[in-house]
Order: sequence, then C-alpha cells, then structure tokens
Amino acid sequence: MDHTDTFIVAEVIQQLPDFSVDLITEPGTPEGNLAEKLKDSGLEPYKPMFTSFQVNVDQVVTGEEVEGTFNLIYDSEFKGIEPELKPGMKIVAAIKKGVGEEQKGSYSFTRYGTYYVVDGDYVLSAFQGQSEEMKAFSRDTNGYKLNHLIAEIKELKEN
Repeated sequence: MDHTDTFIVAEVIQQLPDFSVDLITEPGTPEGNLAEKLKDSGLEPYKPMFTSFQVNVDQVVTGEEVEGTFNLIYDSEFKGIEPELKPGMKIVAAIKKGVGEEQKGSYSFTRYGTYYVVDGDYVLSAFQGQSEEMKAFSRDTNGYKLNHLIAEIKELKEN
C-alpha cells in the first residue's frame, strides 16, 4: 500500500496488444554506456515489453481520484505470474501512475494488492503474500464480501 497511488474497484473491458518502451539513458551513466556499447555492437538496447488491459473504474477506494476508462499495465516478463485478466472481470487493484510518455494515462499494477471479485461481491486475493503481515491480511479478507475488503483497506490507509 505504501508504494501505490490509489486503490480502485474496476471492470476489465479488454486486453490490449503488448507494447514496448524505450528506456531513457543519459550519456555517461552506466545505463547510457551500456546502450552505446550495444549500439556499437549492432545490437538493440533493451526495450521492456508491457501487458495492458483496458479497465473502467467503478469506485476509488483510497488515494488519488481516477475516473472513467484507462489502461492497467505490468511488465510482460511476469506473464503467468501476474493476474490474467479477462473482459467482464471485476477486480480490486492497487495502482500506481505510469511513468514516461509511453505510459502516460496508464497505471501499473501487480498481483500484490489485486483481488478478484467473484460471485457478485465476494473477493479472492490474486496473491496470498509472503510476509506474515500479508498472509494475515489475506486471511482476514479472502472469501469475504467486497465491502469488508474496502473497509479493511481504508482502515490500513488511515493508520
């Protein structure tokens, strides 16, 4: 929660095509030097790929106000680990504003802080967590109604 801007309840509209971004590298930095070496060798610099889903916000639980339809993204290297979203799914997600021109208007998310809304208004965590604190939070929210999860998130954000 400390590393996100907003918690939302949203509906997945569609999966969008994956996209790549050019990393900004400053000359004289380790990243810039590596990019120059790669170019000199005839190789392309690393361009991370992102998986993208269009979602529509139903509710902002906490954080910055977000409205309407936008894209949720994650690093494509984590396909199979991050949540696989399908059109029509309802989710609760911790999101962070995208960086750079290619991610403008998008928000990143991960399995941490993502819940699937099932059977109308029950929630299931996309990831149980590794720390005792995360496991306890999952135990206290998994299988409960959406309004219970929302109350728990709000309480954590206030403390």
